[in-house]
Amino acid sequence: MDTTSAASDTGNPIVNDETPMTSNALEEEKKERTLTKAEKKEKYGKGSFPEPLATWRDLIKDLLAPVDKTARSAEDEKETIEIAESTLSQIFGLAENPYKAMFDIYVVFSEKEKYKKVHRSLFKTFEEWIQKCATPEKMEKWLTSEFKVETMDKIVNKGMGQLENLLRIFQLKGSELEDRITIKIKDLCISESKQLFSEAMKLANHFELHEKFDVDLFIIPLVLKNKTDEVEKFIKGNYRITRDLIRYLDSMVEETDQYKMVKMKPYMDRKIVNERQAYEFINSKRIPSLLKKFVTSEYGMEDAVAPRFEEQKIKGKLRYLLFDREATDGGFTTTIFDHIKTHIKKSSPYRKDVIIALFDRIDKRDKTEDKSTYYEEAKLWMLYYDLNPADFYTTIRSYFSSQPNWREDAARMLVEYDTGVETCSENELEDGTPIEWIDTWEGMVEMLNEIEELGEESMIGIDSEFRSTTNYKQEIALLQVSSQEKVYLVDFELLDRKLSKSQWEQFTLRLFGGEHLKIGFDMLSDLKAYSATLKLDLEDLRCTMTRVVCLKRLSNDLLDLDSSIIDLTQSTSYRTRINEGKSTQEVESANRQRAIKLSDLVEVVLNSKLDKSLQKSNWSNRPLRSDQIIYAATDANILIKIFIRFKEMATEKGYNYEEMVESIENDLAERKETPTEKKKKAKMTEEEYAQLVESINAAAISANGHEDKPKSFITDSSFFGLGKHLRRLGVDVIFADSKEHLLRLGRENKSRIILSFGKNIPEYKAVFGDRVFVVGMGMSALDQVKKVLTEFKIKLSPSNVFTRCMLCNGDRFVMAPAVVLQTLHDCAKRVGESFDDELFQPGPFKEKIENANPDDYGGFECKLEEYDPKDSRFIVKCTNGVVDIYNNLVMADSVDSPVEVQTLKVQPEVVESGRPFYYICGSCGKIYWDGTHGQRYKEFADGVVGTDSSKSNESVRNE
Repeated sequence: MDTTSAASDTGNPIVNDETPMTSNALEEEKKERTLTKAEKKEKYGKGSFPEPLATWRDLIKDLLAPVDKTARSAEDEKETIEIAESTLSQIFGLAENPYKAMFDIYVVFSEKEKYKKVHRSLFKTFEEWIQKCATPEKMEKWLTSEFKVETMDKIVNKGMGQLENLLRIFQLKGSELEDRITIKIKDLCISESKQLFSEAMKLANHFELHEKFDVDLFIIPLVLKNKTDEVEKFIKGNYRITRDLIRYLDSMVEETDQYKMVKMKPYMDRKIVNERQAYEFINSKRIPSLLKKFVTSEYGMEDAVAPRFEEQKIKGKLRYLLFDREATDGGFTTTIFDHIKTHIKKSSPYRKDVIIALFDRIDKRDKTEDKSTYYEEAKLWMLYYDLNPADFYTTIRSYFSSQPNWREDAARMLVEYDTGVETCSENELEDGTPIEWIDTWEGMVEMLNEIEELGEESMIGIDSEFRSTTNYKQEIALLQVSSQEKVYLVDFELLDRKLSKSQWEQFTLRLFGGEHLKIGFDMLSDLKAYSATLKLDLEDLRCTMTRVVCLKRLSNDLLDLDSSIIDLTQSTSYRTRINEGKSTQEVESANRQRAIKLSDLVEVVLNSKLDKSLQKSNWSNRPLRSDQIIYAATDANILIKIFIRFKEMATEKGYNYEEMVESIENDLAERKETPTEKKKKAKMTEEEYAQLVESINAAAISANGHEDKPKSFITDSSFFGLGKHLRRLGVDVIFADSKEHLLRLGRENKSRIILSFGKNIPEYKAVFGDRVFVVGMGMSALDQVKKVLTEFKIKLSPSNVFTRCMLCNGDRFVMAPAVVLQTLHDCAKRVGESFDDELFQPGPFKEKIENANPDDYGGFECKLEEYDPKDSRFIVKCTNGVVDIYNNLVMADSVDSPVEVQTLKVQPEVVESGRPFYYICGSCGKIYWDGTHGQRYKEFADGVVGTDSSKSNESVRNE
């Protein structure tokens, strides 16, 4: 009989192409599927666990993981755990092999979160029981080689949430297991059902099998899965594995995406990553960031292990040195010349890259811009490096052919810029303080002797200048040590290579461990650079220190004690930074470090100006110029003068300065709020917020029944904090950083209210009359805001928070889905680093934008408006405006002209964070995003708009 046709006749499905299911069987199967867990247990019994294991399981589960989730009191909980542990001890005592009993109990409980307490009590009780009851003879009987091997197999098969505990308890270590473990590790990594790379690495680490495996088995897979922290611990101290991982990563540096995807293919074939994940990995900054981490002395790796990465660093630093001219107003200076000739030596294989970079820059500049400075610099470097124009491409050859006198021009420039002179062995500051250059061990010893002879009441200032290097850690090129009688300049650039480790340890102990007072401005940063340069342990260095004082910390403490001691608003640069929004956090809270610079203190405390123009000069170049020597010596010597002036100012106010200094000696840690301080800043409740809104909004509605017209403001330097708060709440506020600036802004903006306080009020009122509003300085920030909002009848609304750009006060934001910012960031990074549009591969991004679903991006759309890579056209329409990818521009609706997007100021980890969308300011290009805002504003904003950071982070923008 044909069963197929029979089945067809009855209309029933075929089971295994053999027997048709009857309608009764189908009904039974349906009922079986709908049974609850409890009904199945009643029908089939408690389970397949044999006795007494089933009873043990139920007993322990009832005690430590009961079905009834009713909370127990602490006393009941403690008693229950004691009963459970006593029960477990009895089970172990009665078992023929307690190790087997313990493991059987472990196996019947899954790795679920609800059984963690069971595992914790099980392991703790068993280890305590073994310590009390086991003897060498019993251990030999219980833990046989066969039993260990069998248990090892079970541990791996069970799953390894408790791997380290089980390996320790079962003493699973030794050569007898090595071959078996090696096979198991490979099985874990190539399993088709589930690849357990982390577990494989844990086994390899536990059994010290680092040399048994290549990086492609589990090291690279874990890196691709972004589990770098686990990899770091495993590879540290193992040269071969670290080297091979670095070589793999380095092979993709400066390569095309096509080549990189070939390198990724083996891992895609093993289904470790899919194509999208592979593409994201090769186009993120993870490859250079991993190389930056691993190619260091910490991992025993030299730059030569990663030649491509080293070349990328050198060329990147070259472009930075050539074109970062903010401090020189775009001009070429001796400082730039010194940096480049140190970075690219005359014997360097990268000499030609200097010329090529300059001509690439010329090609990228607008036709109307002045390019002459780059042409002149190209001549200079062509002569300095003794290069032949005929060895370059056509554009460069043609230019030099058109300049028959280029050598003479370059020679004149060399005379101007290559002004190296003999390093002065002695010099002096303007006040006659002598300067001594130290470049021998004997000179260092003599310096220390002279300092120690000054006695324990003496003080020294310590500062440092850093090397010009492609390394990412700051290293010292010059150490400045100043007493009141003399300044010593210690040539670290030379002595670092000449002195032994023992000599450096002696020097360090005597310099930082003597009885004299050591004063630094940002001492912790200097100590980090000192330890990095000499490869010393920072904590060991800090342990040798005595009587070390950080001037930045001291100035913050003085301000906390009495803000009238140091009036930072008298510092021009400090006011400017506040206006730019760079130090608002520090100004607004006395419990955090303020962003104080040494130049601020010199201006405010010593009523002088500190020239910082040479801060970025080349301190690795030898010989140093005379102006560099004077600059470096001044920085150290002036620390003592500020310290002494602080004492005079504090004493005048009646404070015990010596006691304050003693309290912070050797305390270099960044200050954090104490629990008491945090408690004082408790969040405003919804009820309190409602009362605040009611009181302010009631005042905002005037007697005639309507809200006043929107108000706009100008704040002077006394109220930048208030101005920032108002701007965050959506109020139109602009900042004036000086009296003259405020007068000009007030005349230009005749409808703006001026918020001020202090001695300038009479002058302001004489000019602006009733437009001047005086706010009390003694009020809290919250009270100041309430006063302004109430006085001018401004209604408060949570929806207004962060509707203005904190940088420029603009209120037009383009809503860019994450895919648009990712595209912008990738293009800006590649084109910015290489000056070559062709290195940006737009195709995959175009596809993502075309397929973008608004539901995935917070409801915000993006549509491709123009796309022509050959003509560098890639324009995307977003909510409220358009984004020009190639030109890195944003054009907001109702804004007259596009502005450059501040794309590369956003860190890669933010771009890759998974946030659905970003806000781009249409007035200045600054980028914001929804998030916690680093808690910089929550303490205040929670009080004003009623949000609670513990409940939601969605309404506050980061920047």
